[in-house]
Amino acid sequence: MKSLTTKFSWGLCAAAMAFTISARSAIQDVAISGFSFQPSSVSISTGDSVRWTEDDGAFHSSTSDDSFWDSQSLPFHGQFTYQFTAPGDYPYHCTPHPFMTASVTVTASANQPPIVSIFSPTNGASYTAPAIVPISANASDPDGGVTNVAFFDGTTALGHTNQTPYTVTATFGAGNHPLTAVATTTSAFRRPPPS
Repeated sequence: MKSLTTKFSWGLCAAAMAFTISARSAIQDVAISGFSFQPSSVSISTGDSVRWTEDDGAFHSSTSDDSFWDSQSLPFHGQFTYQFTAPGDYPYHCTPHPFMTASVTVTASANQPPIVSIFSPTNGASYTAPAIVPISANASDPDGGVTNVAFFDGTTALGHTNQTPYTVTATFGAGNHPLTAVATTTSAFRRPPPS
């Protein structure tokens, strides 16, 4: 069984709730500078992302040769991020400047952790306490299937489900609520929750 946890911070001001969302994943940065991608070749694992930053002011793009992604023209200091969910070699180019080429190599380990992210409540949402709040998450496993998603308020279990969309409903009072979702999969691997 393997699990991955995504944490969310819940903040309460008096009787109103506000949500701030954060997630864990590896991100490889690529600068678009001097009419080139720097570095021109990156290697990552499945589930990781590449973030391109346009540092030339020439409206460059990051465009997959195989139509997996297209950032469109980026403004000066604009950024574009793409998450790679399958192993392979991904060549790409700048559409306005096709001589600018680079590649991403994505490798899979023998057992990849699941990908889980809470998408509701949305970042910045607020509620009046006490509030009945549906909590929903997306979950996937690059090398298996998701069998269950459990939700927690700190160490207190809020519920679990094996039905998509992965959603439970909980009642929250005023206070701080560290919200997590843990995906369990068919593979025999468990990743400890991030601290």
